[in-house]
Formats: sequence, structure tokens, C-alpha cells
Amino acid sequence: MPNRYEGVCYKCGKTVASGAGVFEKTSRVQRKKWPELSRNVKWLTQHHECVRAYSADTHYVLNPKPPLYAVSPE
Repeated sequence: MPNRYEGVCYKCGKTVASGAGVFEKTSRVQRKKWPELSRNVKWLTQHHECVRAYSADTHYVLNPKPPLYAVSPE
């Protein structure tokens, strides 16, 4: 389902314009993986391209693992 609101892609870290991506409800697994994720975050957004590009991968900006850094690990 297309996103209605602008957000940040949790896979590549870039801005997703409204209608240019999809959203998903934040799961318990994601909250366990990223304890710093605020309880106010109920939905995560991602680009259509990122869905296809990372479909077989578990790469996420919030938990980057080499060699697939999408954002500098600062």
C-alpha cells in the first residue's frame, strides 16, 4: 500500500515522498533489533526500489553491517 505521508526510508536513509514508497507497521522483531526506536514510531517507510533491492537481505540503516553501509557509520 503506498505511503500517504513523507518519511525516511529505514533501509537507505533517504527521504520518501508521499506516494513514492510503501509503509509497514513496526513489529516486535524490529523493536527488539533496534531498542533505540521510539515507542511513538508506529509505522516504517521504505522506497519501492529498496523493497526490491533488499528483499533477500536484512540490511537496515538503523543497524548497518559491512559492507552495505547506506549512511556513514558516525
